[in-house]
Amino acid sequence: MRTQPRPDRLSKLAAPDIDVARLRKELEYVTAHRDEHEQRFWALRRPGCGTSHCLAGTVVRHEGLALDWEPITDPVSQWHGADSARRLTDGREIRGVARDLLGLTTFEADALFFAENDLHTLWCVAEHITGGEITVPPEVPSEHSDLCTTCRVVAGMRPRLSPH
Repeated sequence: MRTQPRPDRLSKLAAPDIDVARLRKELEYVTAHRDEHEQRFWALRRPGCGTSHCLAGTVVRHEGLALDWEPITDPVSQWHGADSARRLTDGREIRGVARDLLGLTTFEADALFFAENDLHTLWCVAEHITGGEITVPPEVPSEHSDLCTTCRVVAGMRPRLSPH
């Protein structure tokens, strides 16, 4: 189910309506498969540890698109010897493809795909950008104790008067 167009989405940067069902499905997947979720990388492949993705990378992976893997060669990085991808083999960026597949505006994609988002923040941002059609499930632990101020700052929203 897609949301109805909102006036704040009617700008040059506005994308089609958010695919709420798909976004919810992808959030449920990263919640159920936390060992495959690494928000700091679009896609990360580590020897002996498998592959992990951020939310955008997960969306692209589930679409079956081929990633352009590159080795991480920084010898001081904890990820030295691993491969990462930020683009598809056709040159498109994972971020843009996932944004389009989910029907997000550039602003919404930036808030949702932010590298420092934890699992709770992903759900909270999704709640804000879908106008409450997606809600944070009770089994997703909140690492925030101040009415989710971090989520609201990332989502660019005003603070609410009560916790969710």
